[in-house]
Amino acid sequence: MAGRIRDLGEAADIACRHLAHADTDASPEPIPDGPGAVRSVIEAVCRRIGAPVVYGGAVRGPYVRWTMEDRTLLLTRNTATTLHLAVREPHDLAQAERQHFEPDLHDIDFARLPYMWRLHLHPSWPPPPRLAAAPDWLTLEASLAALLRSCAVYAPQVLPSRGHFGFNITTNGAGNGSRTVGVAQSGPGLTVLVDDWAGPEPTPHDEMLRRGWDHPLAGWWGHDVLDPDETAHAAELLINELRLDARTPTDLRLTDTSADPGRLVMPGLTLAPA
Repeated sequence: MAGRIRDLGEAADIACRHLAHADTDASPEPIPDGPGAVRSVIEAVCRRIGAPVVYGGAVRGPYVRWTMEDRTLLLTRNTATTLHLAVREPHDLAQAERQHFEPDLHDIDFARLPYMWRLHLHPSWPPPPRLAAAPDWLTLEASLAALLRSCAVYAPQVLPSRGHFGFNITTNGAGNGSRTVGVAQSGPGLTVLVDDWAGPEPTPHDEMLRRGWDHPLAGWWGHDVLDPDETAHAAELLINELRLDARTPTDLRLTDTSADPGRLVMPGLTLAPA
């Protein structure tokens, strides 16, 4: 019966059959969420049809896609307690997702975006929509906090065991010189960083601790995000460092994006790509 909560294996079987038979009108398969559920669903689908083509996450759920010919199987969270496996036609899915990225940034609710970040194992067409560049620091910090929370919660749940990604944000030298901050996600760990090589001499140890950094790391300073509820503080740390040199978010550029597997895109980050 449509909408009935099935066990995980049965739901994966049915969703994969819908995908193979091009049944895009079929109701999504609901799966109870809980500890380990996201990874278990991914593994169950992978055993049947192979690896995803997109790994990703929203603020409130995973975002994982498989493809078969011209159809997509999508894993998301529908409610606080239920995951969904749904077969979608790619063009219709792209149209539905695009509308979430169109509101004015002053009215944006990052928790309503279908994804904050994605790792593409193959070129994506159409390319995912993205938010416009932030008009002010408050919007950029809120965007960065939402991105970090999604990374902290869902990257460990959706990525392969050795999956990782990272990126830097660099100022254009509008103030006292170029300054770079970074984000590194690997396994269950999320770390934010600042490059302390840029100045004529290292910043005093006590000063970096006062700013909120935890430990020196080969010319950088790091702060380990040990709990998803700390991601707003981590975003504040990064923005505070950038504002030491940049006047506005327009003085920033995204650099050194890297990922394994795939290519990292961050449509929910309100920063123009390099």
